[in-house]
Amino acid sequence: MIKLTGMVLLIVSCGLLGLYKSLEFSERVNSLTNLKWCFLMIRGDIRYQSAPLPETFYRLSKKMEKRYGTIFCTLSEILRKKQGESFQTIWNEVWEQQEKQLFLQKEDIEVLKSFGESFGYLDREMQMNTLEYLLLQLEEQIKDAQIKKKEGQKLYQTLGVMGGFFLAIIFA
Repeated sequence: MIKLTGMVLLIVSCGLLGLYKSLEFSERVNSLTNLKWCFLMIRGDIRYQSAPLPETFYRLSKKMEKRYGTIFCTLSEILRKKQGESFQTIWNEVWEQQEKQLFLQKEDIEVLKSFGESFGYLDREMQMNTLEYLLLQLEEQIKDAQIKKKEGQKLYQTLGVMGGFFLAIIFA
């Protein structure tokens, strides 16, 4: 009886582990979609209100859910202090700190870092062009994430359950 209970727990726990890993794919798609929405908001703020970046980031931080709001609030605070660092340096540090929390992959962070290289010091028209380019890149990342989600979710869920059965048979 104890052996049977152990086997069932092993199968269930491996299945749940596979489910957890598969949910990371969904979280990546959600994160990229939310980030795209953030940058659409930034684009609107720059285009129609001509607001400075710290103010734009602060307003955005109040509209977003906590994990995204924290990023833009941190950016706003650091930019307001003007500690002598370049926008690119500040931008890169903030995104590197948030990489795991947002379930982003290295390629997603690289897209965001490349945005930081050419934003923040340009005139308004060039900032708009840079934002448009970022939005296109994010759209590509979202499409890629959705494809990987379709493939990866099924794989991890199946591997979790099948791995549980395999271990249960081995330990039986």
